Amino acid sequence: MSNILINFAIGSYADPTAMPPDRAKIIGLSRHRLSTDGDGVTTLVAFSRLTVIFIIVIVLFAGCTYRSDSIVDNGVWLPVENGESVGSYTNLEGHIYWGTAVGDFSCDEIDVDLASFRVCSETEYAKDKRHVYYPQRIICYDGIDEDGNGFGGTYAEEMILKGANPNHFRYLGNGYAVAGNRMYLNGETIEWNDSIVQQNSSVLNNNN
Repeated sequence: MSNILINFAIGSYADPTAMPPDRAKIIGLSRHRLSTDGDGVTTLVAFSRLTVIFIIVIVLFAGCTYRSDSIVDNGVWLPVENGESVGSYTNLEGHIYWGTAVGDFSCDEIDVDLASFRVCSETEYAKDKRHVYYPQRIICYDGIDEDGNGFGGTYAEEMILKGANPNHFRYLGNGYAVAGNRMYLNGETIEWNDSIVQQNSSVLNNNN
């Protein structure tokens, strides 16, 4: 039983040494040897099955669109300057925190990309180039210190809004937001509702 040398080019050559160099170029591996009961003729194949599948996948992903892509973002996105707060987000010497405290800012730092970090004005939504943020699992605490003074505040144990891609995130208004094919209300995932999109879009048009 002879072997077939399969290459990613077009044509057939009985003598592999006679094959032009440009026909020998392939993607990935240079050659595959497959057992055959043929007459030993070297067959050159234009595309492998894997290459065809790869091209199909690329075309499908290139044509992928999301519901949120056609929706106008009604949010006003503001940076948080050093020493300032926007909503409950505070910038202390280049470190971003969410929450409130009395007497001692003891909230955990949020790992954000400071250069791209923005807070949606009058909401708890925020985003950077990596994530969308919204306070979840909020903890409230209070107590009395050794001098008898009261203290307290809030912080969130989780801030990243799962499933929300910042590139597709749009704030609608009244706590509603969309990202990709998902809809959120105050940070909670809800069933997509086109009427909510239309209502908030009409409010924007009326204001203009």
